[in-house]
Amino acid sequence: MSLLPDAGPGEAFAKAKKSRMPASWPASRRAHVWIDRGRSEMESGHHQAALHSIMKAREVAPQQTRYHPGARATIEGLVQQQRRTPDALSYLSSWLGL
Repeated sequence: MSLLPDAGPGEAFAKAKKSRMPASWPASRRAHVWIDRGRSEMESGHHQAALHSIMKAREVAPQQTRYHPGARATIEGLVQQQRRTPDALSYLSSWLGL
């Protein structure tokens, strides 16, 4: 489920900041939303927020996050965009096996 399938990353990022996930949602669904949010944050230049979102996805559903193509692509994109890789990003990249 994408937050805004037809919207650009900036608009999706703005919407995601305002949205709240119900605690009743299954962990897999909440993690997927965090992963989608991280991707939109990365694509709109909010690198710290993107890293935070992927870390939240990992907290909610670690195994799903580790193997999710969107999480992997987001972390790969963050690594490529950073001149110096922060420790948390380095750790997540290693954890994903990238």
